[in-house]
Amino acid sequence: MFRAAGVITCLLLCSTSAFALPLSPEERAGKQIYLTGVGQDSIQARIGIGDMLLPGTSLPCVNCHGRDGRGRPEGAVVPPDITWQRLTKPYRQRLENGRDYPPYTESSLLRAFTRGVDPGDNQLAAAMPRYSLSRTDANNLIAYIRRLEDDHDPGLEDNLLRIGTLLPADGPLAGPGRMVSGLLQQLVEQLNNRGGIHGRKLELVVRDPGPDRSTSIQALQRLVQEDQVFLILAPMAPALSEGLEELAASLAVPVIGSLISPTDHAHQKWVFQALPGLREQMLALGVYANSIPGQSAQRALVVHAADPRQQRLADLLAGRLRELGWKNVQSRSQPNAEQSAVVGQIGTVFFIGSGGELVDFAEASLQADPPPLLLASSDQVGADVLRLPQRLSDRVVLAYAFLPSDWTAPALSLLQSAVPEPTGGERYLALQVNSYVSTMLLFEGLKRIGRDASREALVVSLENLHNFQTGLAPAMSFGPGRRTGALGSHMVRVDLRQQRFQPTGRYVNP
Repeated sequence: MFRAAGVITCLLLCSTSAFALPLSPEERAGKQIYLTGVGQDSIQARIGIGDMLLPGTSLPCVNCHGRDGRGRPEGAVVPPDITWQRLTKPYRQRLENGRDYPPYTESSLLRAFTRGVDPGDNQLAAAMPRYSLSRTDANNLIAYIRRLEDDHDPGLEDNLLRIGTLLPADGPLAGPGRMVSGLLQQLVEQLNNRGGIHGRKLELVVRDPGPDRSTSIQALQRLVQEDQVFLILAPMAPALSEGLEELAASLAVPVIGSLISPTDHAHQKWVFQALPGLREQMLALGVYANSIPGQSAQRALVVHAADPRQQRLADLLAGRLRELGWKNVQSRSQPNAEQSAVVGQIGTVFFIGSGGELVDFAEASLQADPPPLLLASSDQVGADVLRLPQRLSDRVVLAYAFLPSDWTAPALSLLQSAVPEPTGGERYLALQVNSYVSTMLLFEGLKRIGRDASREALVVSLENLHNFQTGLAPAMSFGPGRRTGALGSHMVRVDLRQQRFQPTGRYVNP
């Protein structure tokens, strides 16, 4: 019986690095002090010979000792390792400068915080602040330091960083799902062959989102809670096109480059989009149409499919056009043939819907001569736009997130080397580029945070990314209030007589 208990205890201790117990309320409060310098009571810090007084937020522990407590040399200052195991070693410790001291206890650690002396009454380095802490804050900080070395985000190990994604294995998206899975695996393998990032190899875990929203939510939860992934990369889960931000927030997990971008969304902390989605593309089309002389003086119609999400986007676009000075803008679901006379009187049509729906709408409703200007997202209508009546030639403008003019030879070569065979030709080109640039965005974010990684640090790292070049898309920038890297779109006219696409040379940022 005792032997069995010992085995269980050993297994629990050995597993804490991968599946650490959750922090207690006191430990969480101590973590906040360690990371931010904010406690339940006011915290002040004195530093230097002159006892300069600063708020605790200016000198949080993490600045010098790192998130793992092991210290990060900066110039001539070498902060010590303050993990509990190192502090409480059962023998006297001697530093390179000759200072030696007995093991720390909770009381002597408190003296180090407040008076700047070690257990041997030696003065600590001048760079070590002396904090004014309430008893509650001091106890909470010490409680957290006892857990510090075991407190890391899921998926983060000494030599490994685990990432996850959701990709369909069955149904109509199974082919694209396999292609993206192979592409991501190959990009990760190429990175690992170059040594990984900061000494860690990456591991990709793929789960099938299943056929509906319920199965998609379950798959996402399992990636985070069972597979213990650090983040979600380039998921393709159509059922999560609405509410992904809220799900990511509830799980406190970053999502980078969802391949099914939300139709409408508010700013959220955890989800970063590399390329513009439908919302950004339609708003860019509005800005483009507004730049055409006389266009805003004509009647405009925003047509959308009978879907609440697309109706909200249509209403948003109509409102934005009115803000730009358009006097006569209407938003409605797709008109039927009986409404063709009304539609024929307008000068601009913004269409939100699939390519097949666009063709049906145009054949039934766009009979006016000259026809109105017709604007749509290339992500929605695709190659079906070439089936439009020829009378609309040069009157159709599509928004594209990227064009071949954005590509560099090295990046294109790297993408081509990573795409699995068979690829389906250019059928999945948009997915390939989106997956590639999202992965490059992740790699750059991880490189910038260094080895002392965390989900929060990755979010901050991406927020501070400006004019990042992937070689296959326009430059990407983020910020505290911006979660789409490349907001703008290329404007491309469609020559229906010659069956070709003609870039206008305009890149419009909404």
